[in-house]
Order: sequence, then structure tokens, then C-alpha cells
Amino acid sequence: MMPRRESRGTVARQLTLAMVAVTLLSSAIIAAVVDYEVSDVVRPTELARLQTSMGSEIASLQAYVSHLQSDAIAAAHAAAGGELLAAHAQGQPLPAAEQQRTIEVFSALLSAKPQYLQLRLIAGDREGRELVRVERERAGEGVRRVPELALQAKGDRPYVRAALEPRTSNVFISAIDLKQEHGQVSVPHVPVLRAAVAHENSASERDGLTVLTVDMGPALRRMQEALDPVTHELYLFDRTGNFMIHPEPGRAFGRDLGTGEDFKHSFPDHSELPHVTKPWLSEAHDPEGRLTHMLAIPFVVADGPELVLLATGVSTAGTTDKLDRAVLFAALGSGFLAALIALLISRRITRPLAQMTELAERYPDLQDQPMPVDATGELGSLARALARVGAQIRERDEQIQQEEARFRRVFESVPHATLIVDHAQRIVLANARAESVFGYTREELLGSYISSLIPENIREAHRAYFADFLANPASRAMAMGRAIEIRRKNGEAAHVEIGLSHFTSSTGQSEVLASVVDVSNRVRSEAALRHSNRELEQFAYVASHDLQEPLRMVANYTELLARRYEGKLDEKADKYIHFAVDGARRMQKLISDLLQYSRVESQGGTFSRVDLNVTVRQVLESLQVATEEAHATIQVEPLPVVMADATQMQQLFQNLLDNAIKFRGDKAPNIVVSANDNGVKDGGKNAAEQLTRDKVRICVQDNGIGIDMQNAHRMFEMFQRGHSRERFAGTGIGLAVSKRVVERHGGKIWVEPTPAGGSTFCFTLNLASSGRRA
Repeated sequence: MMPRRESRGTVARQLTLAMVAVTLLSSAIIAAVVDYEVSDVVRPTELARLQTSMGSEIASLQAYVSHLQSDAIAAAHAAAGGELLAAHAQGQPLPAAEQQRTIEVFSALLSAKPQYLQLRLIAGDREGRELVRVERERAGEGVRRVPELALQAKGDRPYVRAALEPRTSNVFISAIDLKQEHGQVSVPHVPVLRAAVAHENSASERDGLTVLTVDMGPALRRMQEALDPVTHELYLFDRTGNFMIHPEPGRAFGRDLGTGEDFKHSFPDHSELPHVTKPWLSEAHDPEGRLTHMLAIPFVVADGPELVLLATGVSTAGTTDKLDRAVLFAALGSGFLAALIALLISRRITRPLAQMTELAERYPDLQDQPMPVDATGELGSLARALARVGAQIRERDEQIQQEEARFRRVFESVPHATLIVDHAQRIVLANARAESVFGYTREELLGSYISSLIPENIREAHRAYFADFLANPASRAMAMGRAIEIRRKNGEAAHVEIGLSHFTSSTGQSEVLASVVDVSNRVRSEAALRHSNRELEQFAYVASHDLQEPLRMVANYTELLARRYEGKLDEKADKYIHFAVDGARRMQKLISDLLQYSRVESQGGTFSRVDLNVTVRQVLESLQVATEEAHATIQVEPLPVVMADATQMQQLFQNLLDNAIKFRGDKAPNIVVSANDNGVKDGGKNAAEQLTRDKVRICVQDNGIGIDMQNAHRMFEMFQRGHSRERFAGTGIGLAVSKRVVERHGGKIWVEPTPAGGSTFCFTLNLASSGRRA
């Protein structure tokens, strides 16, 4: 403590000597000082202070809205909006579990933020029907779910239409206006702002919004109270001149209230102000001779509305008169009293200065100690500034605590196991669902390595994968759609799918959010389904095979009857025999096709490198007679090498080319076989999957009679025919076999209309290594 006392004594002595010296020298320089216009110094300082204060309020408002924007995104991601919107788009009832989950997430966020008024899920159709709505009437009141019958259509609201526009950001910030219900301004008037987060469906179309509505009244009042109302008046308005803040409350929000009050009526001489793009200053003298100023600062609220903050007031510099030169003579006598006055003043100044020094050295441990905020001059300003900093720190601490509590609630409300893993692959956070999935308590999970939850046979591969993920972070699914087996603490086996997301912690370290979904029930169901399918395939094979022999006997004897007794019996007998022979032949064909269909999986060959150019040449040789009879032209473009069953590839092309020749119109068939391994096919409900580097799309295009696209999806079902049996022979099973062959090879098959008439059958296959072109 001794060094501080010596420091204070040194400051006191130096201050006394300095005051004496200044007083003695004042007589020499007082003439120049009094000639200097005080206003030239005060005015810039005053305007700079005003601009700083306004800039601080603008930054606070922008930060507040950015925080609202983040909460809206979190609510949209945590809720089940996508499932509800998909069900609504298909005209189905909203799934109860996803509806309840969305209500819980919305209620948790509103409960954590008293100023948030509404959270809604709105459909993206023309009506804009609210699907879920959680709200409170006023800030700080209780949260309630709005009944389904009370939900409204919001499709005509400007913020809904703007947020659904594809060219807008995924998070749309609305203008600040008065809250409305059923198209009418609510009473009492509540200024609100909305953050709308767009949802996109699988076709990348915006099919709905999550909309968070916040009461902006407290934020606007804080901004208005930031300036001294005695010396300044504050206005906030948008590009249209509509006021959000006006010194006279009844003149704000004239556009919503229909009063016609706007900036042009209040300031007719400055109609350009709503359109300024940089800070604007104007100074003038009022009728009483006082210097007045107007300072306008334009800004944008979080990529949302463009606003202008305007402050008007009387300059204190304008009322400052020049000092009377007679002060020069009075200053000469002040030097004799300087020593005594300096001593008294130095003691008075150094006491609070020492107090402030001690508080500053030990701040913030002593931030609750009283400060000399009532002191005048720089010392008082410093004390008040330090007090404000302390209040801001306490406010920020409270906000951080609230944010942590909100994060905890959201984290715990996630319906699947969620882990946060640090860069050393240790678990640092786990929710309650993780305990039930893995069977470990939260205390056992925290601090353990994530690899300890992975089976030993893939543990090393998992460590390498995780390290690669940290080196090249990007949100990805580690096993989505591909379940991996784990062992719970009790040894019970379970199957899960894992998704990973990277983020940077507050310390700058890389961390990973792991979402673990328990799919054990689904895996068991899929295994049972595969077993059932195998039994059905075996039954179909045995049934069709065992039917061949008795049917062959029936066919042979009916044909023998036809040859021996044709013309010997009456006309009816010949017709009946003909029907029996035709029925037996068609039944043989049906059983043969059914046997072929059942063998796609059960007797499929192994996959190897197959040159499709060779496959198509072999098929064309077998179809040579049919091709010549139909006068068909078949163009085959270069085809790739794929990993496939060679026999089934011949079967696939045989079916498609035979159909293209058979279902022809009046013109000679013109058939094109082509391949495309670049780009994405997109079109309608039968569109193909997105091509990757390992996929190729093969198309067989014809100019035949075409098909009805409304029933196109049924063409690949068993025994489905697009045309009558009398016109075109066949059992209607060829495309069903083709579909099964393609799906066995991990691809998809679909049909599209050919622009010039006819049909185009396309399917995808997996390329062999270096198999882009044969």
C-alpha cells in the first residue's frame, strides 16, 4: 500500500505546483484564449459525442435483431417443421409426434425470452395457413398454444410473401410495424419485428416458414431514452418516411394507423432524408438566435429493413458568449491566491482520484463499491463510465447465463442422442437421450473417448475417419442410411445412424456435434422383410417351376386336338379348341415370365466389369429378324463399362429394345441408345436420382406410340399393360423384370415422353473403375 500513498503525495505536489504555474501564466495568454470562439471547440465535440451515442444505440439494435435471427434459425432447425410441411403439402393429417415436438421447442424458446410474442410454422402455399402457433399476448406473460380452429391464414401478409421469394435470404427480417390479428391492428398498439426462416423441400422449393415475432417496444424505448429529451428529440423512420419513434407517441406508425403521418409532413423542408445513404448533418439558427443541428444516420437492421435515426436539438456552443476581455485584468490578481487555492483543490481532487485508482486497480472485484459518480469534470465522467461498464458487464453476464440455460433446454429437448466431442475426440457434453441409447450415465460418458462407443472391429477406422473429418470439416452423415452396430453398456446390441457437424468453440478449438439416431427397430424390421422376400421369391420360383410340367401336357394335348379334329367337328368346337390352345400358350408364357422375374434375385450372377457396347451388339444380333421386319433404325452411341451381372444386362437391353420395336406407330422405328454421366436429371415425380461421379444414366429413346404419363409409374408393375392384348402380344411383365434388374444393381429406372413423340426409358448404373467410356 505504501507505493500508492507516495504516488498520491507526488500527484498532489505536482498538481499544486502546476496550478500555481498555470495561474501565473494565464495573464500572458488570456487575451488569445478569450478571442478564440469557444463554440468552435465545443460544437465538434458535442456533435461527435451525439454521433457516438446514436451509433451505440444503432449497434445495440442491430445486435438485438441479429440475436433474434439466430434464435429463429435455432427454432426452425430444432422443430419438426419439414415433416409437418410435407404432410400438409400431401393433404395428410399432421403427424402428432412431430406436431408435439414442434410445440415443445417453440414453447421452450418463448419461455426463455419474455419479449418474444409468437413462434409460428406457416405453410408456403397460396393460403399461407398457420400449422403450429405458440404465443403470449404481451411480453412477460405466460405462453400458450393456439388451438387449431383459431389458426389463421397469413398468405396475404407482406413478410410471408417476401420470405417465400426464392431471391430473398433464407432468413428474412421484416419491417417494424404494429402487431395485427385478423387483418386489424391490435389494441394496445405493440410494435413488432419478425424473423422468417424459409424451409425447403427435396425439390429445393420453399414450402413453408418458421416465423418468430418479437415485441420491439422495449428496444425502441431504450433507444429513445438514450438522449436527453430536454436538449434533443429523436426520430426513427424507414425509407418510406413511416415513423417508428416520434417525440409525440401518437404520430408514430402513421402508415399502420392510417393517420397519414410521415416524415414528409413533419419535415417538409428535408424530404430527402429518408433516402440518405451516409451520415447527414444540418445546422441553422432558430428564430431566437440559437444554433440548432439535425444529425441523421442511415443503417440496415441485420439484412432487413433500411432505417434512418435522426436527432434534433439546440447546440450548447451556440449560447456561449465570448469572454469579456476584462477578465484579463482579473486574472492578474488570481496569481497571488493560486498557492492557497491549489493546495485546497489538490486535496479535494486527489481524494476521489485515489479512490478511483484503487477501484480501477481491483476492478471488477470491487465493482459493487460506491464510486464518485457525482463528481464534476473528467473524474466524474470516468466514474460514471466505469459504473456503466460494470452495469453492462452484469447485463452481459445475465444474458450469457440465459443463453446457456436456453441452449441446455434445447439440447436436452432433441429427440435423439446428441454428443459434443472436442478435438481430442473426448465427449464434453451429452444429453439425456444419449444415456438411454448407450446405457451409460452422463458422468460415465463425459471425458471418455468417442471411439469407446464404437465396436472394436471398426474402432481404428472410426478414429481415422474422425481425424479426417476434423482436417476437412463439413457437415456430413457418417452412417445415415447405413446403420452400424454398437454395444450398450449391458452388452446388448443396437444399431445407430450417426451425423456429424463441425463448429468452433469459444476457445477457438474445433469441436464436433454428433447426432446419433437409434434405428434398431428399423434394422430388425428390414431383416424380417428381407427374410420374407426371400421366402416369397422361393415360393414364386417353386410354384412357377412346378406348374410347367402339367401345363405343358395340357398345351400338347390341346394342340394335338386342334391338328387332328380341326374341320371335323362343328365351327363352335373348332373355336373352343382354339381358345384352349391360345389360353395354354399364354399361361405358359406367363409362368415363364414369372419364373424369370423370381430368378432376378435368387439366381442373379456375380457383378463384374461389363462393356455395354458388347452387350448391346449381342442383343441387336438376337433381334435382327424383328429389326428387319419393322424396318427399324437403331443408333448406339458410345457406352461405358459398368459393374453388373452380364446376363441380366443382356436381359435388360433385350426387354427395352424389343419394346421399342414392338410398340411402334405408322412410322418406321427410330431408336437411340445413349449414355450420360455428367449432370443432374430433374423433372417431375419420376425424376432420376442425382448423378454422382460413380453413376451413369443410360437412355433408350424411340419414336413409337408413347404412353400415358399419368399412368407411367404403373408400367413397371407386374402384368400391367399400356395397350390391349389384341393389338400387342405380351404378358406385361417385361418392364417389371427390368425394374427389378436395375434395382438389384443399385439404380433407378423411369420413363419420360419424347418431345417429338414416343418414349424414353432411362436407368442408372454404377460405373466400373475408369469406366466413363469403353
